[in-house]
Amino acid sequence: MGVLLDSLKLTSLNQEDRWVSFNKTNILFNQETVNVNLIGTDHKHIPSLLHALKTNKLTLGSIQTPLKEVDLYNSEAILYSEQGDKYRVPLF
Repeated sequence: MGVLLDSLKLTSLNQEDRWVSFNKTNILFNQETVNVNLIGTDHKHIPSLLHALKTNKLTLGSIQTPLKEVDLYNSEAILYSEQGDKYRVPLF
């Protein structure tokens, strides 16, 4: 898919089977690979996530450690840092 916004990039799309079946993908954010769990949504919301990560300075400014994982829903994303902190980012 190529570079979408600066250092943000969709890297792969895979099916993950844990307790329930959901899609999983990776993005490149600040030169780090971040796992994205697509929960109740699909890859079409990745551009909204990337836009939110680029423009939501208030939330992203408070994150002290790199992102580890993102749970992506239709209207919001839950970001998890490497230290276990959790952040909610609305998607528009």
